[in-house]
Amino acid sequence: MMHKINLKLILTVSLIGVITFSLKNATYSYPLNSIAQNCPNAQRGTSQNCPLPINFSQGSYGALINDHLSATPQMRYYSLSARSGQRLTLSFAGAGPLRAGITFPNNSGDGPFSGDGNTIELPQTGTYIIYIGQNTMSGQPWRGNFTMAVIVK
Repeated sequence: MMHKINLKLILTVSLIGVITFSLKNATYSYPLNSIAQNCPNAQRGTSQNCPLPINFSQGSYGALINDHLSATPQMRYYSLSARSGQRLTLSFAGAGPLRAGITFPNNSGDGPFSGDGNTIELPQTGTYIIYIGQNTMSGQPWRGNFTMAVIVK
């Protein structure tokens, strides 16, 4: 059985680069990441200023990312928007030693994290940057494929 839902969405962009949208009786504000929007596709994910966006499928609260570390870049960067109080769980694995961390909207951060079930409560509403790379403290440099699961509830 299919149900049809009609919603009214109001979208506003301010002069200081903040996008605000209202849906039903809730209002959320997120800063526009204009730097990331201007990145060439070949550079996405190679720096904190040019992250790959993580988009969840409609109705889901998680994403599975398959990516690759090579000589350049040695780190990969991803962005996602979340609200204060939500919980982020990050798990990742590869054939070699990896580490990850997160940069908060105010440029503070948390990490490094090891591979399984790292869960934190997000302190702010805005855009978070997740970075992952080789764990250089564990010996030889490593390059190769990895998988990362991101859940935000």
